[in-house]
Amino acid sequence: MTDGRVNRSVLVVGNGPYCFKVAGELASVDSVSLAVLREARLDEMEQKPNLVELLMPVELLGFSGQPGEFRAVFRQTNGSHAERTYGFVVVALESEWISTLNKWSVVEDSRITSLSKLEKYVNEYLGNIGPGDKVVFISGFKQDSYPVSQEKIVNFAAAVREKTGAATYVLMEQFKVAQEGLERAFRLARELGVVFVKFSQTIPEVRVGPKECTVQYMDEAMGQAVNISPQLLIFEDEACPPPEGRYISDLLGINLGNQGFLQGDFLFNLPIYTNRTGIFVVGSGKGPISEREAEREAEAVAEEVAKLVCSFDKEVVGPFPTLNENECIHCLTCYRSCPHKAISLYPGQRSPQISPVACRGCGICVESCPRRAIDFEHGESGISYYDIDKEIDHIVYEDSRDVPRIAVFACVNSAYDAYLLAKSRGDRLQARCSVLKVPCGGRVEAAAVIKALGSGVDGVAILTCHENSCKSVHGASRCRKRIAAVKEMMTKCGVKEEAILFGTVAPGSAPQFVELINGFSLRLQGRDGSSIIPGNAGSGGEAR
Repeated sequence: MTDGRVNRSVLVVGNGPYCFKVAGELASVDSVSLAVLREARLDEMEQKPNLVELLMPVELLGFSGQPGEFRAVFRQTNGSHAERTYGFVVVALESEWISTLNKWSVVEDSRITSLSKLEKYVNEYLGNIGPGDKVVFISGFKQDSYPVSQEKIVNFAAAVREKTGAATYVLMEQFKVAQEGLERAFRLARELGVVFVKFSQTIPEVRVGPKECTVQYMDEAMGQAVNISPQLLIFEDEACPPPEGRYISDLLGINLGNQGFLQGDFLFNLPIYTNRTGIFVVGSGKGPISEREAEREAEAVAEEVAKLVCSFDKEVVGPFPTLNENECIHCLTCYRSCPHKAISLYPGQRSPQISPVACRGCGICVESCPRRAIDFEHGESGISYYDIDKEIDHIVYEDSRDVPRIAVFACVNSAYDAYLLAKSRGDRLQARCSVLKVPCGGRVEAAAVIKALGSGVDGVAILTCHENSCKSVHGASRCRKRIAAVKEMMTKCGVKEEAILFGTVAPGSAPQFVELINGFSLRLQGRDGSSIIPGNAGSGGEAR
Protein backbone atom coordinates (compact mmCIF):
# COMPACT_ATOMS: atom_id res chain seq x y z
CA MET A 1 0.00 0.00 0.00
CA THR A 2 1.48 3.31 -1.06
CA ASP A 3 1.15 6.30 1.30
CA GLY A 4 -1.34 4.33 3.36
CA ARG A 5 -3.82 4.10 0.50
CA VAL A 6 -5.14 0.79 -0.75
CA ASN A 7 -4.67 0.03 -4.41
CA ARG A 8 -8.22 -0.84 -5.47
CA SER A 9 -7.46 -2.22 -8.93
CA VAL A 10 -8.01 -5.89 -9.71
CA LEU A 11 -6.03 -8.28 -11.89
CA VAL A 12 -8.08 -11.07 -13.45
CA VAL A 13 -6.06 -13.99 -14.83
CA GLY A 14 -7.92 -16.22 -17.26
CA ASN A 15 -7.61 -18.49 -20.27
CA GLY A 16 -11.06 -18.39 -21.87
CA PRO A 17 -14.48 -16.73 -22.15
CA TYR A 18 -15.31 -17.07 -18.46
CA CYS A 19 -12.71 -14.53 -17.37
CA PHE A 20 -14.60 -11.85 -19.34
CA LYS A 21 -17.68 -12.54 -17.26
CA VAL A 22 -15.64 -12.21 -14.07
CA ALA A 23 -13.99 -8.99 -15.23
CA GLY A 24 -17.41 -7.55 -16.06
CA GLU A 25 -18.66 -8.22 -12.52
CA LEU A 26 -15.54 -6.68 -11.01
CA ALA A 27 -15.67 -3.56 -13.19
CA SER A 28 -18.33 -2.16 -10.88
CA VAL A 29 -15.83 -2.30 -7.99
CA ASP A 30 -12.87 -0.48 -9.55
CA SER A 31 -10.51 -0.59 -12.53
CA VAL A 32 -9.71 -4.08 -13.81
CA SER A 33 -6.88 -5.52 -15.90
CA LEU A 34 -7.79 -8.74 -17.69
CA ALA A 35 -4.76 -10.92 -18.46
CA VAL A 36 -5.74 -13.67 -20.91
CA LEU A 37 -3.01 -16.28 -21.14
CA ARG A 38 -4.03 -17.70 -24.53
CA GLU A 39 -4.64 -16.26 -27.96
CA ALA A 40 -8.36 -16.09 -28.58
CA ARG A 41 -10.82 -14.44 -30.93
CA LEU A 42 -12.79 -11.69 -29.28
CA ASP A 43 -15.94 -12.65 -31.17
CA GLU A 44 -15.80 -16.03 -29.39
CA MET A 45 -15.81 -14.30 -26.02
CA GLU A 46 -18.22 -12.04 -24.25
CA GLN A 47 -18.03 -8.37 -25.14
CA LYS A 48 -15.19 -6.58 -23.44
CA PRO A 49 -16.64 -4.86 -20.34
CA ASN A 50 -16.18 -1.15 -19.84
CA LEU A 51 -13.35 -0.03 -17.55
CA VAL A 52 -11.46 -3.24 -18.28
CA GLU A 53 -7.92 -3.12 -19.63
CA LEU A 54 -7.36 -6.11 -21.90
CA LEU A 55 -3.96 -7.83 -22.03
CA MET A 56 -4.21 -10.68 -24.56
CA PRO A 57 -2.32 -12.85 -25.07
CA VAL A 58 0.11 -12.15 -22.28
CA GLU A 59 2.55 -14.10 -20.15
CA LEU A 60 2.73 -13.48 -16.43
CA LEU A 61 6.44 -13.55 -15.62
CA GLY A 62 6.67 -12.38 -12.03
CA PHE A 63 4.51 -11.77 -8.99
CA SER A 64 5.22 -10.45 -5.50
CA GLY A 65 3.82 -8.28 -2.75
CA GLN A 66 0.90 -8.34 -0.36
CA PRO A 67 -2.82 -7.47 -0.48
CA GLY A 68 -3.29 -3.86 -1.53
CA GLU A 69 0.07 -3.83 -3.31
CA PHE A 70 0.62 -6.91 -5.46
CA ARG A 71 3.19 -6.41 -8.23
CA ALA A 72 2.89 -8.29 -11.52
CA VAL A 73 5.30 -8.41 -14.43
CA PHE A 74 3.96 -9.25 -17.92
CA ARG A 75 5.51 -10.09 -21.26
CA GLN A 76 3.41 -9.34 -24.33
CA THR A 77 3.61 -10.90 -27.78
CA ASN A 78 5.91 -8.15 -29.09
CA GLY A 79 8.45 -9.03 -26.39
CA SER A 80 7.90 -5.90 -24.32
CA HIS A 81 7.65 -6.08 -20.53
CA ALA A 82 5.29 -4.21 -18.28
CA GLU A 83 5.04 -3.99 -14.50
CA ARG A 84 1.75 -3.14 -12.82
CA THR A 85 0.52 -2.90 -9.22
CA TYR A 86 -2.83 -4.30 -8.11
CA GLY A 87 -4.76 -4.47 -4.89
CA PHE A 88 -6.32 -7.88 -5.56
CA VAL A 89 -6.04 -10.86 -7.88
CA VAL A 90 -8.79 -13.13 -9.19
CA VAL A 91 -7.76 -16.33 -10.97
CA ALA A 92 -10.49 -17.37 -13.42
CA LEU A 93 -8.85 -20.22 -15.32
CA GLU A 94 -11.07 -22.83 -16.92
CA SER A 95 -10.59 -26.59 -16.75
CA GLU A 96 -10.29 -28.69 -19.91
CA TRP A 97 -12.43 -31.59 -21.09
CA ILE A 98 -10.45 -34.35 -22.79
CA SER A 99 -11.87 -37.26 -24.76
CA THR A 100 -11.60 -40.68 -23.09
CA LEU A 101 -11.95 -42.75 -26.29
CA ASN A 102 -8.31 -43.84 -26.11
CA LYS A 103 -8.88 -45.20 -22.58
CA TRP A 104 -11.58 -47.46 -24.01
CA SER A 105 -9.34 -48.39 -26.98
CA VAL A 106 -11.85 -47.12 -29.52
CA VAL A 107 -11.59 -44.66 -32.38
CA GLU A 108 -14.07 -41.91 -33.14
CA ASP A 109 -16.34 -42.45 -36.15
CA SER A 110 -19.99 -41.90 -37.08
CA ARG A 111 -21.08 -44.45 -34.42
CA ILE A 112 -18.71 -43.50 -31.59
CA THR A 113 -18.05 -40.04 -30.18
CA SER A 114 -17.34 -38.06 -27.04
CA LEU A 115 -19.82 -36.00 -25.09
CA SER A 116 -18.12 -32.73 -26.10
CA LYS A 117 -18.31 -33.67 -29.80
CA LEU A 118 -21.97 -34.61 -29.45
CA GLU A 119 -22.61 -31.25 -27.83
CA LYS A 120 -20.96 -29.46 -30.74
CA TYR A 121 -22.41 -31.51 -33.60
CA VAL A 122 -25.64 -32.81 -32.10
CA ASN A 123 -27.71 -32.47 -35.29
CA GLU A 124 -25.20 -34.39 -37.40
CA TYR A 125 -24.98 -37.29 -34.93
CA LEU A 126 -28.72 -37.57 -34.28
CA GLY A 127 -29.87 -36.96 -37.84
CA ASN A 128 -30.17 -40.68 -38.68
CA ILE A 129 -31.32 -41.92 -35.26
CA GLY A 130 -34.92 -43.18 -35.12
CA PRO A 131 -37.38 -45.14 -32.92
CA GLY A 132 -35.88 -48.55 -33.74
CA ASP A 133 -32.32 -47.54 -32.83
CA LYS A 134 -30.32 -47.70 -29.61
CA VAL A 135 -28.16 -44.96 -28.06
CA VAL A 136 -25.79 -45.65 -25.16
CA PHE A 137 -24.04 -43.12 -22.90
CA ILE A 138 -21.13 -44.30 -20.73
CA SER A 139 -20.20 -42.25 -17.65
CA GLY A 140 -17.12 -42.83 -15.49
CA PHE A 141 -15.23 -46.15 -15.10
CA LYS A 142 -12.02 -44.91 -16.72
CA GLN A 143 -11.96 -41.44 -15.12
CA ASP A 144 -13.55 -39.38 -12.37
CA SER A 145 -17.08 -38.33 -13.20
CA TYR A 146 -18.42 -34.96 -12.09
CA PRO A 147 -21.98 -33.77 -11.53
CA VAL A 148 -21.67 -31.10 -14.22
CA SER A 149 -20.87 -33.67 -16.93
CA GLN A 150 -23.46 -36.10 -15.59
CA GLU A 151 -26.05 -33.35 -15.88
CA LYS A 152 -25.14 -32.96 -19.56
CA ILE A 153 -25.41 -36.71 -20.11
CA VAL A 154 -28.80 -36.92 -18.42
CA ASN A 155 -30.18 -33.96 -20.35
CA PHE A 156 -28.84 -35.28 -23.66
CA ALA A 157 -30.22 -38.75 -22.94
CA ALA A 158 -33.65 -37.27 -22.18
CA ALA A 159 -33.56 -35.16 -25.37
CA VAL A 160 -32.51 -38.15 -27.50
CA ARG A 161 -35.28 -40.28 -26.08
CA GLU A 162 -37.93 -37.58 -26.50
CA LYS A 163 -36.96 -36.35 -29.98
CA THR A 164 -35.92 -39.57 -31.73
CA GLY A 165 -37.79 -42.28 -29.82
CA ALA A 166 -34.62 -44.38 -29.73
CA ALA A 167 -34.02 -46.78 -26.84
CA THR A 168 -31.62 -44.79 -24.66
CA TYR A 169 -29.30 -46.23 -22.01
CA VAL A 170 -26.98 -44.52 -19.52
CA LEU A 171 -24.33 -46.79 -17.97
CA MET A 172 -22.86 -45.12 -14.89
CA GLU A 173 -20.26 -45.95 -12.33
CA GLN A 174 -21.64 -43.41 -9.85
CA PHE A 175 -24.83 -41.38 -9.51
CA LYS A 176 -23.81 -37.90 -8.30
CA VAL A 177 -26.99 -35.98 -7.62
CA ALA A 178 -25.62 -33.38 -5.18
CA GLN A 179 -25.66 -30.67 -7.85
CA GLU A 180 -28.64 -28.35 -7.94
CA GLY A 181 -31.39 -29.73 -10.19
CA LEU A 182 -29.58 -32.95 -11.08
CA GLU A 183 -31.86 -35.30 -9.13
CA ARG A 184 -34.88 -33.74 -10.83
CA ALA A 185 -33.21 -34.19 -14.22
CA PHE A 186 -32.66 -37.90 -13.45
CA ARG A 187 -36.30 -38.32 -12.51
CA LEU A 188 -37.59 -36.60 -15.66
CA ALA A 189 -35.28 -38.67 -17.87
CA ARG A 190 -36.52 -41.90 -16.28
CA GLU A 191 -40.11 -40.81 -16.83
CA LEU A 192 -39.30 -40.37 -20.52
CA GLY A 193 -38.02 -43.94 -20.67
CA VAL A 194 -34.26 -43.51 -20.34
CA VAL A 195 -32.73 -46.63 -18.76
CA PHE A 196 -30.09 -45.97 -16.11
CA VAL A 197 -27.75 -48.79 -15.09
CA LYS A 198 -25.41 -48.35 -12.11
CA PHE A 199 -22.38 -50.56 -11.61
CA SER A 200 -20.59 -51.38 -8.38
CA GLN A 201 -18.40 -54.39 -9.18
CA THR A 202 -18.09 -54.73 -12.95
CA ILE A 203 -17.20 -52.55 -15.94
CA PRO A 204 -18.92 -52.58 -19.34
CA GLU A 205 -16.95 -54.02 -22.25
CA VAL A 206 -16.94 -52.29 -25.62
CA ARG A 207 -16.24 -54.22 -28.82
CA VAL A 208 -16.02 -52.46 -32.17
CA GLY A 209 -16.38 -54.38 -35.42
CA PRO A 210 -16.43 -53.26 -39.05
CA LYS A 211 -20.24 -53.14 -39.16
CA GLU A 212 -21.37 -52.64 -35.57
CA CYS A 213 -20.19 -51.92 -32.06
CA THR A 214 -21.34 -53.92 -29.04
CA VAL A 215 -21.57 -52.98 -25.39
CA GLN A 216 -21.64 -55.95 -23.04
CA TYR A 217 -22.18 -55.75 -19.31
CA MET A 218 -23.33 -57.85 -16.40
CA ASP A 219 -26.68 -56.86 -14.95
CA GLU A 220 -25.65 -56.98 -11.28
CA ALA A 221 -29.24 -57.15 -10.07
CA MET A 222 -30.34 -59.99 -12.37
CA GLY A 223 -26.98 -61.71 -12.60
CA GLN A 224 -27.29 -61.93 -16.38
CA ALA A 225 -25.09 -60.73 -19.23
CA VAL A 226 -26.60 -57.99 -21.41
CA ASN A 227 -25.53 -57.16 -24.96
CA ILE A 228 -26.49 -53.91 -26.69
CA SER A 229 -25.54 -52.98 -30.26
CA PRO A 230 -26.09 -49.20 -30.33
CA GLN A 231 -26.25 -47.06 -33.44
CA LEU A 232 -24.60 -44.31 -31.39
CA LEU A 233 -22.20 -44.70 -28.45
CA ILE A 234 -21.18 -41.62 -26.44
CA PHE A 235 -18.39 -41.50 -23.84
CA GLU A 236 -18.14 -38.95 -21.06
CA ASP A 237 -15.11 -36.66 -21.27
CA GLU A 238 -12.42 -36.41 -18.59
CA ALA A 239 -12.07 -33.17 -16.65
CA CYS A 240 -8.46 -32.00 -16.48
CA PRO A 241 -6.92 -29.05 -14.60
CA PRO A 242 -6.09 -25.97 -16.69
CA PRO A 243 -2.64 -26.45 -18.25
CA GLU A 244 -1.58 -23.08 -16.86
CA GLY A 245 -2.70 -24.02 -13.35
CA ARG A 246 0.55 -25.33 -11.88
CA TYR A 247 2.58 -22.39 -13.19
CA ILE A 248 0.08 -19.85 -11.84
CA SER A 249 -0.06 -21.74 -8.53
CA ASP A 250 3.71 -21.58 -8.11
CA LEU A 251 3.94 -17.95 -9.22
CA LEU A 252 1.15 -16.65 -6.98
CA GLY A 253 1.91 -18.93 -4.05
CA ILE A 254 -1.54 -20.52 -3.93
CA ASN A 255 -2.14 -24.20 -3.35
CA LEU A 256 -3.15 -26.94 -5.75
CA GLY A 257 -5.37 -29.86 -4.81
CA ASN A 258 -4.36 -33.51 -5.10
CA GLN A 259 -5.74 -33.71 -8.65
CA GLY A 260 -3.96 -30.56 -9.78
CA PHE A 261 -6.92 -28.17 -9.64
CA LEU A 262 -6.47 -24.73 -8.09
CA GLN A 263 -7.40 -23.72 -4.55
CA GLY A 264 -6.35 -26.90 -2.78
CA ASP A 265 -8.45 -29.52 -1.04
CA PHE A 266 -9.17 -27.43 2.05
CA LEU A 267 -12.63 -26.98 3.50
CA PHE A 268 -11.92 -23.44 4.68
CA ASN A 269 -11.10 -22.22 1.17
CA LEU A 270 -14.53 -23.00 -0.25
CA PRO A 271 -15.95 -21.61 -2.39
CA ILE A 272 -13.67 -18.84 -3.76
CA TYR A 273 -10.84 -18.31 -1.28
CA THR A 274 -7.20 -19.39 -1.27
CA ASN A 275 -4.46 -19.66 1.32
CA ARG A 276 -3.57 -16.03 0.51
CA THR A 277 -5.61 -13.00 1.50
CA GLY A 278 -6.49 -10.86 -1.52
CA ILE A 279 -6.14 -13.70 -4.04
CA PHE A 280 -9.33 -15.49 -5.09
CA VAL A 281 -10.05 -18.43 -7.40
CA VAL A 282 -13.35 -18.76 -9.26
CA GLY A 283 -14.77 -21.02 -11.94
CA SER A 284 -13.90 -24.49 -13.13
CA GLY A 285 -10.14 -24.08 -12.67
CA LYS A 286 -10.65 -25.38 -9.13
CA GLY A 287 -12.78 -28.29 -10.31
CA PRO A 288 -15.63 -28.73 -12.81
CA ILE A 289 -18.74 -26.77 -11.87
CA SER A 290 -21.90 -25.80 -13.70
CA GLU A 291 -22.33 -22.50 -15.53
CA ARG A 292 -24.84 -21.46 -12.87
CA GLU A 293 -22.30 -21.98 -10.10
CA ALA A 294 -19.58 -20.21 -12.09
CA GLU A 295 -21.80 -17.17 -12.61
CA ARG A 296 -22.65 -17.04 -8.91
CA GLU A 297 -18.95 -17.19 -8.04
CA ALA A 298 -18.23 -14.31 -10.42
CA GLU A 299 -20.83 -12.23 -8.60
CA ALA A 300 -19.59 -13.37 -5.19
CA VAL A 301 -15.96 -12.46 -5.82
CA ALA A 302 -16.96 -8.90 -6.70
CA GLU A 303 -18.73 -8.63 -3.34
CA GLU A 304 -15.77 -10.12 -1.48
CA VAL A 305 -13.31 -7.69 -3.07
CA ALA A 306 -15.57 -4.79 -2.07
CA LYS A 307 -15.69 -6.10 1.52
CA LEU A 308 -11.92 -6.48 1.61
CA VAL A 309 -11.45 -2.91 0.40
CA CYS A 310 -13.67 -1.70 3.24
CA SER A 311 -11.73 -3.75 5.78
CA PHE A 312 -8.46 -2.24 4.54
CA ASP A 313 -9.85 1.23 5.19
CA LYS A 314 -10.17 0.34 8.87
CA GLU A 315 -7.32 0.16 11.35
CA VAL A 316 -5.88 -3.34 11.57
CA VAL A 317 -6.33 -4.71 15.08
CA GLY A 318 -4.43 -7.59 16.62
CA PRO A 319 -3.33 -10.03 17.33
CA PHE A 320 -0.70 -10.03 14.62
CA PRO A 321 3.01 -10.87 14.72
CA THR A 322 5.81 -8.33 14.87
CA LEU A 323 9.49 -8.92 14.24
CA ASN A 324 12.27 -7.83 16.59
CA GLU A 325 14.96 -6.92 14.06
CA ASN A 326 17.65 -6.90 16.76
CA GLU A 327 17.06 -10.63 17.32
CA CYS A 328 16.49 -11.60 13.67
CA ILE A 329 19.41 -13.53 12.10
CA HIS A 330 17.90 -13.44 8.59
CA CYS A 331 17.57 -17.22 8.30
CA LEU A 332 14.23 -16.74 6.45
CA THR A 333 12.63 -19.66 8.30
CA CYS A 334 9.52 -17.54 8.89
CA TYR A 335 9.38 -16.56 5.22
CA ARG A 336 9.48 -20.20 4.13
CA SER A 337 7.08 -21.51 6.77
CA CYS A 338 4.21 -19.01 6.47
CA PRO A 339 1.32 -20.88 4.82
CA HIS A 340 -0.41 -17.64 3.81
CA LYS A 341 2.59 -15.89 2.23
CA ALA A 342 2.13 -12.97 4.61
CA ILE A 343 5.91 -12.47 4.99
CA SER A 344 7.80 -10.76 2.16
CA LEU A 345 11.32 -9.81 1.23
CA TYR A 346 11.79 -6.32 -0.21
CA PRO A 347 14.91 -4.83 -1.84
CA GLY A 348 16.72 -2.57 0.59
CA GLN A 349 14.98 -4.06 3.63
CA ARG A 350 17.28 -5.79 6.11
CA SER A 351 14.69 -8.17 7.54
CA PRO A 352 11.53 -9.91 6.30
CA GLN A 353 8.39 -7.77 6.47
CA ILE A 354 5.16 -9.15 7.96
CA SER A 355 1.91 -7.85 6.50
CA PRO A 356 -0.76 -7.42 9.22
CA VAL A 357 -3.38 -7.42 6.48
CA ALA A 358 -2.30 -10.74 4.97
CA CYS A 359 -1.51 -12.44 8.29
CA ARG A 360 -4.21 -14.81 9.52
CA GLY A 361 -2.76 -15.24 12.99
CA CYS A 362 -1.86 -18.93 12.87
CA GLY A 363 1.38 -18.31 14.77
CA ILE A 364 3.45 -20.80 12.78
CA CYS A 365 6.10 -18.13 12.23
CA VAL A 366 6.37 -17.64 16.01
CA GLU A 367 6.90 -21.35 16.58
CA SER A 368 9.37 -21.75 13.72
CA CYS A 369 11.66 -18.80 14.56
CA PRO A 370 14.87 -20.21 16.11
CA ARG A 371 15.66 -16.87 17.81
CA ARG A 372 12.17 -16.17 19.15
CA ALA A 373 12.34 -12.88 17.28
CA ILE A 374 8.64 -12.92 16.40
CA ASP A 375 5.83 -12.37 18.85
CA PHE A 376 2.21 -11.19 18.82
CA GLU A 377 1.08 -7.68 19.61
CA HIS A 378 -2.14 -6.95 21.51
CA GLY A 379 -1.79 -10.10 23.58
CA GLU A 380 -0.49 -13.54 22.74
CA SER A 381 -2.93 -15.34 20.45
CA GLY A 382 -1.59 -18.75 21.43
CA ILE A 383 0.19 -20.54 24.26
CA SER A 384 3.63 -19.22 25.07
CA TYR A 385 6.46 -21.12 26.71
CA TYR A 386 6.66 -18.30 29.23
CA ASP A 387 3.10 -18.31 30.58
CA ILE A 388 2.03 -21.95 30.37
CA ASP A 389 2.57 -22.56 34.13
CA LYS A 390 -0.26 -20.17 34.94
CA GLU A 391 -2.62 -22.05 32.64
CA ILE A 392 -1.67 -25.43 34.04
CA ASP A 393 -1.66 -24.56 37.76
CA HIS A 394 -5.39 -24.79 38.40
CA ILE A 395 -5.59 -28.45 37.35
CA VAL A 396 -2.40 -29.63 39.00
CA TYR A 397 -3.70 -28.96 42.50
CA GLU A 398 -7.45 -29.25 41.94
CA ASP A 399 -9.47 -31.90 43.78
CA SER A 400 -8.06 -35.39 44.26
CA ARG A 401 -6.10 -37.60 41.92
CA ASP A 402 -8.96 -39.98 41.29
CA VAL A 403 -8.77 -39.31 37.56
CA PRO A 404 -5.91 -38.20 35.30
CA ARG A 405 -5.09 -34.53 34.96
CA ILE A 406 -4.71 -33.60 31.31
CA ALA A 407 -3.57 -30.43 29.59
CA VAL A 408 -5.26 -30.11 26.20
CA PHE A 409 -3.89 -27.85 23.47
CA ALA A 410 -6.94 -27.32 21.22
CA CYS A 411 -6.85 -25.67 17.80
CA VAL A 412 -9.35 -22.81 17.71
CA ASN A 413 -10.50 -23.84 14.23
CA SER A 414 -11.48 -27.39 15.18
CA ALA A 415 -10.83 -29.01 18.55
CA TYR A 416 -11.63 -25.95 20.66
CA ASP A 417 -14.93 -25.55 18.85
CA ALA A 418 -15.68 -29.23 19.55
CA TYR A 419 -14.73 -28.74 23.21
CA LEU A 420 -17.12 -25.79 23.60
CA LEU A 421 -19.93 -27.85 22.10
CA ALA A 422 -19.17 -30.76 24.44
CA LYS A 423 -19.18 -28.33 27.35
CA SER A 424 -22.56 -26.85 26.36
CA ARG A 425 -24.04 -30.35 26.03
CA GLY A 426 -22.75 -31.41 29.43
CA ASP A 427 -20.71 -34.29 28.02
CA ARG A 428 -18.70 -36.06 30.72
CA LEU A 429 -14.94 -36.33 30.49
CA GLN A 430 -13.15 -39.03 32.48
CA ALA A 431 -10.35 -36.62 33.37
CA ARG A 432 -9.62 -33.28 34.96
CA CYS A 433 -8.87 -31.19 31.88
CA SER A 434 -7.51 -27.75 31.25
CA VAL A 435 -8.26 -26.86 27.65
CA LEU A 436 -5.94 -24.24 26.21
CA LYS A 437 -7.00 -22.51 23.00
CA VAL A 438 -4.30 -22.17 20.35
CA PRO A 439 -4.65 -20.44 16.95
CA CYS A 440 -3.31 -23.48 15.10
CA GLY A 441 -1.73 -26.82 15.92
CA GLY A 442 1.33 -25.56 14.11
CA ARG A 443 1.72 -22.93 16.83
CA VAL A 444 2.24 -25.45 19.65
CA GLU A 445 5.92 -25.49 20.51
CA ALA A 446 7.79 -28.57 21.65
CA ALA A 447 8.90 -26.55 24.68
CA ALA A 448 5.27 -25.92 25.67
CA VAL A 449 4.48 -29.66 25.64
CA ILE A 450 7.58 -30.47 27.68
CA LYS A 451 6.84 -27.67 30.15
CA ALA A 452 3.28 -28.94 30.58
CA LEU A 453 4.54 -32.44 31.36
CA GLY A 454 6.99 -30.99 33.85
CA SER A 455 4.28 -29.00 35.60
CA GLY A 456 2.72 -32.08 37.12
CA VAL A 457 -0.04 -33.09 34.72
CA ASP A 458 -0.43 -36.77 33.92
CA GLY A 459 -0.82 -36.33 30.19
CA VAL A 460 -0.77 -33.76 27.41
CA ALA A 461 -3.13 -33.90 24.45
CA ILE A 462 -2.60 -31.85 21.31
CA LEU A 463 -5.75 -31.80 19.16
CA THR A 464 -5.73 -30.16 15.73
CA CYS A 465 -7.68 -30.01 12.48
CA HIS A 466 -7.61 -32.97 10.14
CA GLU A 467 -4.48 -32.65 8.03
CA ASN A 468 -6.36 -32.42 4.74
CA SER A 469 -8.57 -29.58 5.99
CA CYS A 470 -6.24 -27.48 8.13
CA LYS A 471 -7.08 -23.79 7.86
CA SER A 472 -3.37 -23.03 7.95
CA VAL A 473 -2.72 -25.61 5.22
CA HIS A 474 0.15 -27.54 6.80
CA GLY A 475 -0.25 -26.55 10.46
CA ALA A 476 -1.65 -29.92 11.51
CA SER A 477 1.01 -31.91 9.67
CA ARG A 478 3.78 -29.74 11.16
CA CYS A 479 2.30 -30.35 14.60
CA ARG A 480 2.08 -34.12 14.08
CA LYS A 481 5.74 -34.34 13.08
CA ARG A 482 6.81 -32.14 15.98
CA ILE A 483 4.88 -34.17 18.54
CA ALA A 484 6.37 -37.38 17.16
CA ALA A 485 9.82 -35.89 17.73
CA VAL A 486 8.86 -34.83 21.27
CA LYS A 487 7.63 -38.35 22.05
CA GLU A 488 10.90 -39.84 20.87
CA MET A 489 12.90 -37.38 22.91
CA MET A 490 10.80 -37.86 26.07
CA THR A 491 11.02 -41.65 25.76
CA LYS A 492 14.80 -41.35 25.93
CA CYS A 493 14.32 -39.33 29.14
CA GLY A 494 12.24 -42.09 30.74
CA VAL A 495 8.77 -40.67 30.06
CA LYS A 496 6.39 -43.11 28.38
CA GLU A 497 5.25 -41.84 25.03
CA GLU A 498 1.67 -42.76 25.96
CA ALA A 499 1.66 -39.66 28.17
CA ILE A 500 1.43 -37.54 25.03
CA LEU A 501 -1.51 -37.71 22.60
CA PHE A 502 -1.74 -36.19 19.16
CA GLY A 503 -5.19 -36.33 17.58
CA THR A 504 -7.32 -34.64 14.95
CA VAL A 505 -10.86 -33.42 15.44
CA ALA A 506 -13.39 -32.04 12.99
CA PRO A 507 -14.96 -28.65 13.85
CA GLY A 508 -18.00 -29.10 16.05
CA SER A 509 -17.40 -32.82 16.55
CA ALA A 510 -18.07 -32.98 20.29
CA PRO A 511 -18.39 -36.80 20.40
CA GLN A 512 -15.00 -37.18 18.72
CA PHE A 513 -13.41 -34.78 21.23
CA VAL A 514 -14.93 -36.66 24.18
CA GLU A 515 -13.91 -40.04 22.73
CA LEU A 516 -10.29 -38.95 22.28
CA ILE A 517 -9.99 -37.51 25.79
CA ASN A 518 -11.74 -40.42 27.51
CA GLY A 519 -9.69 -42.97 25.58
CA PHE A 520 -6.53 -41.09 26.53
CA SER A 521 -7.67 -41.07 30.15
CA LEU A 522 -8.17 -44.85 30.15
CA ARG A 523 -4.66 -45.39 28.81
CA LEU A 524 -3.22 -43.08 31.46
CA GLN A 525 -5.04 -45.07 34.16
CA GLY A 526 -3.75 -48.36 32.79
CA ARG A 527 -7.13 -49.80 31.94
CA ASP A 528 -5.73 -50.97 28.65
CA GLY A 529 -2.98 -52.85 30.49
CA SER A 530 -0.30 -50.14 30.26
CA SER A 531 -0.35 -48.18 33.51
CA ILE A 532 1.00 -44.64 33.29
CA ILE A 533 -0.12 -43.21 36.62
CA PRO A 534 -1.20 -44.69 39.97
CA GLY A 535 -4.73 -44.50 41.29
CA ASN A 536 -8.19 -45.84 40.57
CA ALA A 537 -10.75 -44.51 38.15
CA GLY A 538 -13.09 -41.87 39.46
CA SER A 539 -16.21 -40.16 38.29
CA GLY A 540 -14.49 -37.52 36.21
CA GLY A 541 -16.37 -34.37 35.41
CA GLU A 542 -18.23 -32.44 32.78
CA ALA A 543 -16.30 -30.78 30.00
CA ARG A 544 -15.28 -27.40 31.37
